[in-house]
This record gives sequence, structure tokens and C-alpha cells, in this order.
Amino acid sequence: MSDEQQLPTDPTPPEETAPPSTPEPTAADATGWAAYDETLKRFVGPVVEKKPTAADLKKLGPSSHKITARKV
Repeated sequence: MSDEQQLPTDPTPPEETAPPSTPEPTAADATGWAAYDETLKRFVGPVVEKKPTAADLKKLGPSSHKITARKV
């Protein structure tokens, strides 16, 4: 017999692990409110703790855009 160590001929590959999926946030997970521009389809302005008033929302975009408050 030889002194060399024999390596396995069929090494098993490491198991692939899928990244954990993150669930969609629900209203219960919301941390605050943000203004959403319905015309541009994007959020505008900062996230705040209290729901913004209509006057606050008007300040965040042009008068021709529809801006709503959404929980985030």
C-alpha cells in the first residue's frame, strides 16, 4: 500500500441555500406615513409619524398632480 492519502472520487457539492424571502409589509407593519404622487407613481417627501393633512400634501407637488397619503 502507498503512503498517499486517497481523495474521494465523487465529492458532494455544498448545498445551495436560497435567500430567505421577505414577506410583503402589511398595514400592521407600517411605521409612518408618506406622500405618494399618483401622477408620477412614486413617493415624494419624507416619512412622518402622523398622517399629513391635505394642505401638507399640496405643498409636495404641482397642483396638477394627485398626491395622497399612504402608510409605509
